[in-house]
Amino acid sequence: MTLPASGSPWIRKATTTSSPTIPPTTWSQKYNLVWDQILGYNLFPKSLRDSEIAFYKTKINKFGLPLDSREDYTKLDRSIWTATPGIQSRRLQRYYGSHRPLD
Repeated sequence: MTLPASGSPWIRKATTTSSPTIPPTTWSQKYNLVWDQILGYNLFPKSLRDSEIAFYKTKINKFGLPLDSREDYTKLDRSIWTATPGIQSRRLQRYYGSHRPLD
């Protein structure tokens, strides 16, 4: 099952700049996107993963990629999970094996 980019409420909310509840300067790592790719669910389009990786590159500081916009600190495991979608599929399969989603 793949969610169409324009049909996903999460993607629409995440990519709009105006929100009554979330300031436009607020952001956070979408570290759980990695499991969508590793498990082969493909619920989120590659274009979303690519745009997230490009955005994160602008936020890296001397400590690494912060978890979110509130503080400068990070967690190594979350940073690795966040960076994984930027790795080519063949390399991912070498690291994690070729797991398929459960039916």
